[in-house]
Amino acid sequence: MLRTFWARRPAPCMKFLLDNHIPRRVTEVLADSATVRDVLSADASDTRIYEWCRESKVAVFVTKDKQFAWRIAADGTNLKCILCMYGNISLQETVDLFAANKSRIEYFAKSPLKVLELL
Repeated sequence: MLRTFWARRPAPCMKFLLDNHIPRRVTEVLADSATVRDVLSADASDTRIYEWCRESKVAVFVTKDKQFAWRIAADGTNLKCILCMYGNISLQETVDLFAANKSRIEYFAKSPLKVLELL
């Protein structure tokens, strides 16, 4: 199940940035994606990640952190968020979930929506 919220959107530099709690293998499903570990470090603070996303014109940040998602929802910038609400599932189930929702995620990235909840 996917829920959405609205926002504005110009062309980004990087499409998806995955938080540390999202498996790296999801980058195999999402084109033009990287993990926080790839671009910053595993111990980067939320503030540093948020600033880096804005500076680097990341289109969509993928996280399980509700507070981070709602910060993005209210920030008035063009940054979007996929909020992963699926709980504890296996690595393969996580990758399969992203693969099964790939077209919806791609649509979300191009849409005026601001936050997408992936359940």
